[in-house]
Amino acid sequence: MQLEEVVVTGTKRSVAQQDLSVAVTTVTSKQLETTFQNDVTALTQLAPNVNLTPQTGFNAIAGGMRGTGFNSILVTKDASVGITVDEFAFNHVQSQFIEMFDMEQVEIYRGPQGTLFGKNTTGGAIAFTTKKPVLGEFFGDIEGNYSQFASNDSNATKLKASLNVPLGETVAARLAVIQDKSDGFYTNDKPAGGEFQSFGCPFPGQPGSAECNDAARSKFPDVGRGEDLGGKDVLAAKLKFRWQPSDFYLADLIFEYVQDRGDTVAAANETPLASQNGGEGYLWPIAGFPGIGGGDPFSTGQSYTATPVVDIPGGHKIDADGVYLNQTFAFDKFDVMWIMGTRSQDEVLASTYTGEAYTSQYDASRNSKREQLQNELRFSSNFSGPFNFVTGASYYEDDVDFLVFGNLGYFLIFAGPAAEFYRDTYEVQVTSQERQGVAYYIDGSYDLTDSLKLSLGFRHTQDEKVFARRSLGTAENPVSNFITVDQFKGPHTNPLPISAFGNVIDDKKDFSANTYRIVLDYNWSDELMTYVSFATGFVSGGFSETCGSALSCSPYSSEENENFEIGAKADMLDGKLRMNGALFHTVYENLQRDTVVAFKDAAGNDFQETIALNEGESTAVGLELELSYLPINSLRFDVNFGWLDHEYDSYNPGFDPTTLGLVGAPQPFDFSSLEVPYSPEFNGGVSATYFQELSSGGLLTYNLNFHYQGEAEVNPAPASAQGGTLENPILRQKANTQLEERTLVNAYVTWESPDSAFEVSLYGKNLTDETYRVSANPVANLWNFTTYGAPRELGIQLGYSF
Repeated sequence: MQLEEVVVTGTKRSVAQQDLSVAVTTVTSKQLETTFQNDVTALTQLAPNVNLTPQTGFNAIAGGMRGTGFNSILVTKDASVGITVDEFAFNHVQSQFIEMFDMEQVEIYRGPQGTLFGKNTTGGAIAFTTKKPVLGEFFGDIEGNYSQFASNDSNATKLKASLNVPLGETVAARLAVIQDKSDGFYTNDKPAGGEFQSFGCPFPGQPGSAECNDAARSKFPDVGRGEDLGGKDVLAAKLKFRWQPSDFYLADLIFEYVQDRGDTVAAANETPLASQNGGEGYLWPIAGFPGIGGGDPFSTGQSYTATPVVDIPGGHKIDADGVYLNQTFAFDKFDVMWIMGTRSQDEVLASTYTGEAYTSQYDASRNSKREQLQNELRFSSNFSGPFNFVTGASYYEDDVDFLVFGNLGYFLIFAGPAAEFYRDTYEVQVTSQERQGVAYYIDGSYDLTDSLKLSLGFRHTQDEKVFARRSLGTAENPVSNFITVDQFKGPHTNPLPISAFGNVIDDKKDFSANTYRIVLDYNWSDELMTYVSFATGFVSGGFSETCGSALSCSPYSSEENENFEIGAKADMLDGKLRMNGALFHTVYENLQRDTVVAFKDAAGNDFQETIALNEGESTAVGLELELSYLPINSLRFDVNFGWLDHEYDSYNPGFDPTTLGLVGAPQPFDFSSLEVPYSPEFNGGVSATYFQELSSGGLLTYNLNFHYQGEAEVNPAPASAQGGTLENPILRQKANTQLEERTLVNAYVTWESPDSAFEVSLYGKNLTDETYRVSANPVANLWNFTTYGAPRELGIQLGYSF
């Protein structure tokens, strides 16, 4: 028995993984199934230096690979890891949170992929390939799953089904459907931790304190109803057709449908206590909402807000549909592939961000309509000589219209009864971006000798973004951009004229980049290949969706990186041992980072906002190792290990010193001593699988696996209110904003019938019930909210194939 040969296609050509001079991990459909998880974050445990986490408060992707990534849901911001599904690119972190089902395999390419995949791949790229219809065969399968979480005994269920049907000799169809549901492992039962105190009211002991605070406080209870929070309810389907009338022509037509009716994403209030960096100047503990400290993060709170404008009980509503057509023309010496696709995604994301039932501190509905189009023509050679290449051109559109309706209840906390206007009104913010992208690329290889090969690649990318922003009130009326429920005209309709906004921005900017790669690989034998490579990548520049002034709405530039890498791939012991490794040195330049700046609205009121800007340079040095070993036919080990040393070379953003607890005008500060986000020093996993053949002809499979990840920061800014001097401020990492160190232990046992028709699995995830933070988002000097990984989950899965 030998390890299986793996063929990858993400490089635009079919190549054996062991012959490819790129750091890539291929995850098979069986490996995905045994994660018993259907979202993209499951890939974190299957490859080194991959760190994909959920965005705080949203079902979206944060983190990245090799120290890239950010914690931002901005609809106009690009990701640092590219994701494609059947060659169609998903550019935004919200749409990248795909439902993984009916997958053939997943290819995880680490390091910049600016040549083969294009923009927004400084960390790497992930290529998903779904199962395609099979001509001339009728078959299908159905799979059901039930599990329970330890935190609140809540339930989760999954139902998956697929059917392959021949439609004559040259056409086949495949239908795949998944229903993925869970009650959620958070509970809405946490009371406020202190006594309510409005900063606009006298404090306790002063005349009128009680009366003023009673008038300012919420009309709803401070504790929730005790229901489960954070549940999932996704229905997704793909209908696929394959037509192959001859060896010359092949067409795959795919229709996609997604309906997500999951809960508002739950979060915990982890605002630092006074014992943590002196409380960092946060105001919420003073107002009666201290963080949970070492309390149970799964016991939390969620706002009672339930109006047509912001409907928290209504959850997050996402509807997506797509049509994709990939055609291949096989000539004698080359293949031509024409890739076309269009996808629309509508979102109504009613969210509460505080981890408190108090209604409302800040509740908002982020509503967007996104339209994507892709058209690519690709030529790949099949020459018998030493030279082969792939070249092509691609065109992309990615347009988004975005509306925010926000209930700014925190004004009652700041100003007391004088801010009664804000109790039942909603601020309106409007953003749109139209994007057109064009790219041309060529990548070729030449066998210099029988053992030595040179590969060169080049891509030119042109990205145009047309941006519009409407926000804030006017100089004459600072609340002119607020509406009541009666003025609401629907989740995707702006009810206000342009004259209602004090910040009106219309701008456009072209971003272009030339990316390339140079690779030399040498085959020492049929079993061992080594390579050395240099590659570049970039994340396109853009506009800050949250901007509130002409200065902050100015475009920021593209982030770029250069990667030098040495790698080796080896199959040994007659195919029973596979070892792959890579040592890399990456320099990131013109870093895109979020920072807090002060500004005045049209009426002269002081505000703070978080914007993206370019500042700094960092260097990452790392090591990646992967091993698969079959010591005997019935036992398999899989190991992955990553080490990363990522530090700023320079990082001097302009910053408001009042945030640091200092007095002075905004100026650059040296923050290079801070840790680079999403850069854990160590990560890795070990999996042991034992196969037991039964006398009946059936098969039992036992698996035990664990995955370790070290601590990492998620926020690029230092802790607030630490003091010092302008020349030498005290810099500390923010408290409670780290990805916490954790070791996850998982196991499963699977019985397979003699004819492979029936399958039963018992599984456990996070068996030690480790509690660990996976994301955090500090909101100015108000509060800090966080998200945690799933607690222990025990489940059973039944499958039938026919």
